[in-house]
Amino acid sequence: MIFAMEEAMPVTDALILSGIVAAFVGFGVILAWGEYQTRHIRPTTRLAVAKIDSDRSPMKPTVAKTVNDLAA
Repeated sequence: MIFAMEEAMPVTDALILSGIVAAFVGFGVILAWGEYQTRHIRPTTRLAVAKIDSDRSPMKPTVAKTVNDLAA
C-alpha cells in the first residue's frame, strides 16, 4: 500500500515531552501564585516622626537610628 500512515512520534517520547512541559507549566503557576501573594504586602518600616526643635524647621523630620538613641 502506497499511503500507509506513519507514527508521528513514539508514545514514550510523547509522554516524556508531556512530563517536561507539565513541569515547566507547574513551575510557572507556582511563580505566578507567589507573586500574587506578595504583590500587595505593605512595607513594615515606620515613617519618621517629625520632631520640632527650637533651632530646626518644623517641616524637617528627625530620625533616631537605634532604640538607644530614642532613650537618650
